[in-house]
Amino acid sequence: MNLTSPPPPTPAPEPGTLLLLGAGLLGLAQVRSRRIRHLAQRRPISNHLSD
Repeated sequence: MNLTSPPPPTPAPEPGTLLLLGAGLLGLAQVRSRRIRHLAQRRPISNHLSD
């Protein structure tokens, strides 16, 4: 008879780790949004459809 124990469960990430990851992703999105907005103010986007 082969008595083996089941594999140990995979540990779930801690809430603090998920919070830190989420804050980092939000920060990156904000930097990207500001950069895009800043570039749009420096050079206007021409609308070729109105010609």
